[in-house]
Amino acid sequence: MYKWINENQVQKFVSFLICNRNHLLGVDMMRNKRKNRSLFITTSVAMAITAVAPTNIAAQETTSKFSDVANTYTHAEAINALAERNVVSGYLDGTFKPLRKLSRSDVVKMLGKFLVEQGHVIPTNYDTVSRFSDIAASGDEELKRYAAVVHDAGVFIGNEGNLMPYSDMTRENIALVLSRLVSYVAGVDADEFVRSRNTTSDIADMNRAKPEARTAIKTIEYFGLTVVSDYRPKESTNRGQFASFIYRLLINVLENEAVLDELAAYKWSKVLDVNSIKINEEGNILTAANSKPSVTVTIAKDDGISIGSGTVDNNGNVTINLGEPVEEGQNLLITIDDNGVTYTIPYVVKDKISIPGVPSEPTNPPIEPPGGGGTVPPPSGGGGGYV
Repeated sequence: MYKWINENQVQKFVSFLICNRNHLLGVDMMRNKRKNRSLFITTSVAMAITAVAPTNIAAQETTSKFSDVANTYTHAEAINALAERNVVSGYLDGTFKPLRKLSRSDVVKMLGKFLVEQGHVIPTNYDTVSRFSDIAASGDEELKRYAAVVHDAGVFIGNEGNLMPYSDMTRENIALVLSRLVSYVAGVDADEFVRSRNTTSDIADMNRAKPEARTAIKTIEYFGLTVVSDYRPKESTNRGQFASFIYRLLINVLENEAVLDELAAYKWSKVLDVNSIKINEEGNILTAANSKPSVTVTIAKDDGISIGSGTVDNNGNVTINLGEPVEEGQNLLITIDDNGVTYTIPYVVKDKISIPGVPSEPTNPPIEPPGGGGTVPPPSGGGGGYV
């Protein structure tokens, strides 16, 4: 005769199996003798889980992913959101342990998963080329995979070639790692970007941090990754706090169009120094300096019609002959092409000036044909562009 059991009994049975899995399965060297038992237990767990009413599972998922993360918990939103993206995970007993101190290994794994979720590929040589000497012989494959990811991204550099995976990580060191993470995902030097904004910090205990971490703390404060007035740089970080750090990077930076536009403009200002642009008095020659060599710069009217282009030389300078003179106050479009990646910025012509060393007439004036009688425009592809 079969005896029916209720849902609570099934859940208790599942919990019993999970909590006693090592005892039941055996963790000694004679696992081969226990294959039948393992098969029985695995099958029993699967049957028990299947028997649980799906409506209750769905209800749990809509509240919290983990039994020890209440909806009212400060970091609950961040933890659950990152769990949805497979950036964080819990323990076999269904808990997250948000108050547990973060080890350096924990940080590497969470950062690595975040970068993979953002599109970073796990290096194929993660197991053959160790990025940190003290995990080369580690049996933790997950750690080695994500250690390769964060190392190659320049986010986690370790200490003299060592990861020190089981050491705690202070909040000041967390700030250094997070600042590098912002730099990597934004494609700019985040610390330099924040310095250019000339903002002041509201963190009262900044002087307690080691000097090299202070800039990083200010950076993560600027982007809203930390929202406290006392950062407590010497204290450790727990799993819940770190989840909020990562989640705020997502919503405050990567999913914030205004911030992304600001970062893009800053990034491209380092490729072409717009502030160095000068236009001669006749309005037919444009120059720029302090720019990235080999970048192509195209000037167009606001209707998109190109009137000239040039390539930045090895000294960071570019001179562009304009096919049509421009006037003060005229709106232009400047397109920068950096190895196939393009970015267009609007530009308003400022005061035209006499540029030392630049002739008032283009270097390739119209050619007079023999016998006079009009002019012939320059050959196609000319206009002062570099080839």
